[in-house]
Amino acid sequence: MSDAQPAGGSERAWLRHAGIRPKKRLGQNFLINPNFRDRLIAAIGVAEDDAVLEIGPGSGSLTLPLARIAKRVWAVERDKRLYDLLSERSEAELPGAALTMIHEDILAVDPGVLAREAGRPLLLVGNLPYAVTSPILLWMLKHRDSFAGAVIMVQKEYGDRLRATPGGPGSSSLTVWAAYHARVTQEMRVPPTVFWPPPDVDSLLLRLHFHEQPPYPLSDPGWLEQSLRISFGKRRKQLGGCVADALDLSRNEAVELLQKLSIDPARRGETLTLEEHCRLAEAIGRGWPGHLARHGR
Repeated sequence: MSDAQPAGGSERAWLRHAGIRPKKRLGQNFLINPNFRDRLIAAIGVAEDDAVLEIGPGSGSLTLPLARIAKRVWAVERDKRLYDLLSERSEAELPGAALTMIHEDILAVDPGVLAREAGRPLLLVGNLPYAVTSPILLWMLKHRDSFAGAVIMVQKEYGDRLRATPGGPGSSSLTVWAAYHARVTQEMRVPPTVFWPPPDVDSLLLRLHFHEQPPYPLSDPGWLEQSLRISFGKRRKQLGGCVADALDLSRNEAVELLQKLSIDPARRGETLTLEEHCRLAEAIGRGWPGHLARHGR
């Protein structure tokens, strides 16, 4: 890193100052368009009393504007080069800001500790690398009580699946898991040209509105995760066969049990609605067939 700080403070200037080039293996694409950055900040809608947790701040394109507005910002960066760069940049451009840098993998961070320190649930913000989008989302949903909401940027194809309707086109296990915890809405579409280097596809900025109560309460939400592994584990296989294999039942036993849940055993897991997935999860979790007998099915 050179001694002289860059004049003008553009993203590219700070990256050049630090001698940083994007690492493809980390899925790094830096937001460099200031006009689009301002649109993103407006779409995120951060308020003065918000406590923000940002995943992968990069060179700080969103971090510093967020820190100018929010009451408190934590920025978690696993790349030591970028951690050092943003630490220097924040001292130069925003000294004394309530911004805390954390050099860590986000999956190793307990957001509950930060939420307790802030005295309120956190607003989660991040541009998620494609290779780790699913693990980060599962981490987020695991800790959902620590978050007031989330605004994330993901590749368009992934975002389309995430906001699909369970049982509809493009439905996946993550579609169902997300729908159980939150309502997912699209804030805006983001073109590749606002990044360096430009990715091959468009991105979507999505907002997750966490449910105060699940739409279909389960005795143990972990049962849904178990059930989804069964339903989506063999996507080309009919549900009756998936259930029989997973629960060590005969085909006839699996068919009978699914029929008692009013689920056609010839269907595939991706065609089930959220309610049907929850019904199946509750039955599996409580132990078939006793649960069905107790409920008169």
